[in-house]
Amino acid sequence: MFIIQLFQSGLSAVEIFIYLLAILGAIMVAIMCHEVAHGYVALLNGDPTAKMAGRLNFNPAKHFDPIGFLMMLFVGFGWAKPVPVDYRNFKNVKKGVLTVSLAGVGANFVIAFLCYLLGFLTYKIFGNTETSEFWSRIILLFYLFFYYSVSINLSLIAFNILPLYPLDGFRVLSALAPRSKVTEFLLKYGNYILIGLVVFGTLVPSLDVLGIYIGFVSGLIEKLFSLIFGGWTF
Repeated sequence: MFIIQLFQSGLSAVEIFIYLLAILGAIMVAIMCHEVAHGYVALLNGDPTAKMAGRLNFNPAKHFDPIGFLMMLFVGFGWAKPVPVDYRNFKNVKKGVLTVSLAGVGANFVIAFLCYLLGFLTYKIFGNTETSEFWSRIILLFYLFFYYSVSINLSLIAFNILPLYPLDGFRVLSALAPRSKVTEFLLKYGNYILIGLVVFGTLVPSLDVLGIYIGFVSGLIEKLFSLIFGGWTF
């Protein structure tokens, strides 16, 4: 989505490079923080698996998943390589599953809010300030990074709270709800439903149910942020 729109925009080569830096940086920060949050909260619950696997760091190579990364670039949502978690090590299994599952989207929410704040401050401080071409491009790079960080992190929240296996939303549901035919169905067919939604939305953009849902949820959260900042939007 981001890349397709970018190369159809008619921007200059330098401007496209600035946009690419902002987009790639925003994607890497969002997916790394999401996975590190899972691993760190798992550690707090008694499971050192992610730490022992060297996943509690911000080295992009440790978290990179090629398919998930390409999905982020061309579709607008995706994933990183999941951190390993062994629920058997949790002191309290139900609490552990619940908190670890919520940690990723919680981190994405915090990043989205902070980047909205930083985008607001950047606009207020530099929006009407005349600077040299070099500094104007540096300011643009940071502003775009904040903008895309908000968009990407909110998309990750909306995507991951879906109650479909193997997403975080399913794990939250399985921790809170008793095992039932519904959870069994979502566990068994969640992967296929996700693939079907992505493929269907790609082939028939006008009926992109997943994209419409993600846009709706992201829009609601962004409206909340806008209210906090006096109606300001990117």
